[in-house]
Amino acid sequence: MSEQPLPFTGPIVVGFDDHVTSRRALLQAVDLAERLQVHLRVVHVLDAEDVPVDPDSSQWDAERQRHAEQLARDVHELVRLPDRAWSYASATGEVWKALTREAHDLDAWLIVIGQHTHAHTVATAVGRLLRGSWGGSATDTLVHHSRLSVLVVPHHDDEA
Repeated sequence: MSEQPLPFTGPIVVGFDDHVTSRRALLQAVDLAERLQVHLRVVHVLDAEDVPVDPDSSQWDAERQRHAEQLARDVHELVRLPDRAWSYASATGEVWKALTREAHDLDAWLIVIGQHTHAHTVATAVGRLLRGSWGGSATDTLVHHSRLSVLVVPHHDDEA
């Protein structure tokens, strides 16, 4: 039996934040990209949850920058691939839209995202309600709207 080339040759996009399930999603995306020998794009979407400081505070910009830099360092420690095999980007806006935009721009075939815990989903929903933009979790919305395959990495009960 002759070997058929894999049909999945485009990049993989993975969403990353500082939640445990996001780290698990990153590690699974790294493993998958390595096995398939495709490029991995790690994307962090900057949002209000990144900084637990009032946006009107004089410290907000500095704290947001510090947090973004720490996440980038975390990613570099977790990803054990040659530099040419992966890249990192920050984006803004709604998570599902930013990940979809990145995937489209790179002609990716898969988006990987961690399933958030119930507590995180409730906090996100309250934040959206207060901002006047109601919707489901980024994971749910991404699965619902994406035209690409989406791999949702589950959390475990002991991490909730």
